Amino acid sequence: MRFYHFIAALLGVAISDSFAKEVVLAPVKVRSSPLKERLTPRKTAPQMERRQERVLSQALRSETSLNIISQGGDHENTFAFFRGAPSQLTTVMRDGVVLNTQTELGRSSFADLTTQDLEEVELTPGPSSQTSSHAMGGTIALRTRQGKGAPSSLTQLERGSLRSTQFYETVQGATDKADFFLSGTLKKTGLGTRRNHLWGNRVADEDYLKRLTANVGVHLTPQLTLRVIGQLSHSDFAVNNNMGAFPEGIGDTSTIFQGRSLVRLTHTRDAGRSRTLTLHQARLDNRFLTTSVFFSRSDMVGVTYKEAFALAKAWDAWVAYDGLQDQLTQGKDAILKKRERVHTPTLGARYGGDRLCVSAEGKAYWAEKGKPEWSYALEAQTPLTPRTLGFVRQGRGIKRPLLLDRFGSAALFQVANPALKAQTSTSIELGVKHAVDAAGRMEMQASVFYTLLRDLLQVAQVAPMTYQSRNQGKRYISGLELAARAKPTAACQFNLSYTYTKPRTGAGQDTPTLIAHHQVGLEGVYQTSPAWSFFSSALWRSSQKDYNFALYPKAPVTLRAYALVRAGVTYEGVEKMKIFGRIENVLNKKYETSYGYGARGTTVMVGASYCL
Repeated sequence: MRFYHFIAALLGVAISDSFAKEVVLAPVKVRSSPLKERLTPRKTAPQMERRQERVLSQALRSETSLNIISQGGDHENTFAFFRGAPSQLTTVMRDGVVLNTQTELGRSSFADLTTQDLEEVELTPGPSSQTSSHAMGGTIALRTRQGKGAPSSLTQLERGSLRSTQFYETVQGATDKADFFLSGTLKKTGLGTRRNHLWGNRVADEDYLKRLTANVGVHLTPQLTLRVIGQLSHSDFAVNNNMGAFPEGIGDTSTIFQGRSLVRLTHTRDAGRSRTLTLHQARLDNRFLTTSVFFSRSDMVGVTYKEAFALAKAWDAWVAYDGLQDQLTQGKDAILKKRERVHTPTLGARYGGDRLCVSAEGKAYWAEKGKPEWSYALEAQTPLTPRTLGFVRQGRGIKRPLLLDRFGSAALFQVANPALKAQTSTSIELGVKHAVDAAGRMEMQASVFYTLLRDLLQVAQVAPMTYQSRNQGKRYISGLELAARAKPTAACQFNLSYTYTKPRTGAGQDTPTLIAHHQVGLEGVYQTSPAWSFFSSALWRSSQKDYNFALYPKAPVTLRAYALVRAGVTYEGVEKMKIFGRIENVLNKKYETSYGYGARGTTVMVGASYCL
C-alpha cells in the first residue's frame, strides 16, 4: 500500500468510527501530569509579552540549560545547544510535530519563529515521556495560540535603533462552535553596518521577516473537533563576501521560505478515552547566495494517530503511530534528490498515586532501509517530606543519519558516507525540589545529570572546501543545574538559574565546541501599579571553544565570556492601549556566539499597541 493511500485509509477509519459509535456527552478530563510539579523551564504568552520577548531565540537566551547560537541577525541561522549536546540533537516540536529538517542539517532554526503566535514554550532535557522519548539533547515544545473570548484585534508597532522596525497584527476570538487566531508579522532588523565591518562579520547590515499564522478550530459535534493550523514565513538577508571566502558580488541575498500546515481531528468518546488523528506537511526552501547553486529544499509529509485511555483509577496509557516521508533536494538542477520513509509506533503509560508518580514511553523506528531502532524514557517522582519532592529521569534517545550525510551533495561539497550508524544517547538525571515556605512563595531545585552520546556524528574536513560526516565515537557530559523561583508579593517575581556543564571526548576526537561550562541567569518582573510594570534580566556565559573553518585545517579559537543585560517598562494607563520600551545589551558588550558573527551592541526599542 502506498504511503498516501495508507494516510487516506486511516483518516476514513477515524472519521467513520467517530460518528458510528454512541458516546457520552462529557469532555475529556485532561489531567496535568504530576511530573510537571518540578521546576520545568516554561514560558507562557503573558510572560513573554511582559518581558517584551519578540522572537523565540530572545525568549530562550535567558535559559541557562540552553546555549543559543546566532550566525547573523534575528532571522538568520539560529540554533540551540542543550546541556552540552550538539545543536542537531535538540528536538524542536510545534503542536506535537517535529520541526527538525534535512535542509537545516537535522536541526531546527529559530530564524522564522516569533513569540506573538505562541501560547507556551516548554524545555525538557534529554528523552521525556511527556514530550519526546526519542530526543537526545532535549526538547523545545511550542504550542500555537488559540482564539479566546469575544472577537478582538490587536495592532502593534515598535521602532528602535539600528533601523529596526516591527509591525504586528492579530485577530482572534471564540464561540461555542469555533475558535480562530490569525496573526501577521513584518519585521526588519538592522545590524549596524559600521559595527559589522569592524567585526569582519559574515553578514551584511539587515534582514527581513514576513510571517503569517492561522489556527482555526471547529467543534463538529460535542465530541468531535477539527483543527487546522498553518504557518508561512519568508526571510531575506544580505550576504557579503564571507570574509573573502567567496568572490565579491556572488549572490547578494539569501532567502529562506518555510511553510507548515497541520490538520488535526480529535474525538472524545468519554471522560477517560480520546483519539487524535493528525496530518501534517512542511516545506523549507533555503536559497543561499541566490546567484549560485546553493539551493536546498526539504519536503515532509506525515500522519500521526494517537489513542489515550484510562486503565484504572490512577492509571492511564496511550498508543500512537507516526508515519513520515522526508524528501531532500540539493542544487538548482536537483544534484541530489533522495527520499526516506520512517514508521514509528509508540506505547506509553502513566501512574499517578499519592506517594509515587511514574511515567514511561517507548518508541520503535522502522525505515525503508536500515535496521530497526528504539528509544525510551522513564520518569518518576515521590514526596520526600511535606515540602520536598524527589525526582529521577532516565532514557535512551536516537537520531538517524541524514540523507545528506549518507548520500553526499556536490552542491554543498559533501562526500557520501553510506556506512553511517544512528547516534544514540543514554542519560540520567536526579534531583530534588524544596518549598522554603508552606505558601510556596519561594521554591528551589537542584539536579545532577549525566549523558553518554554514542556514535556521535560530526562533519570532518577532508580537503579544502570538502567535508564528510563520520561517526566519531563517544562524548560524556556531566553537570549540575540549580534553579530558584521567588514571589515575595503578588506584584514581584524573580527567577535565578545556574548550569554547569562538563563535556569529555575520547582521544582523537574534535574538541566539543560552543559549550559554556558556566551559565548564570537572573530575571525579575515588578508591577508597581495597575498601569506600570518593569522587567530586567541578566545572563553571564563563560568562554567557549569554536573553530575557524576559513582555514585548512580548521584552527581552534576561544570565544571570550560575556554578560548580557536587558531591561524594559510597560505603561497601560490608557484604555485599550499599551506603551512600552526596552534596552537590549545595556552594557554594550562586544561578543560572539559563533566565531566570525559579531552580535549587535546596545539597542533601544519603543512602541505601542492598540486593542479593538
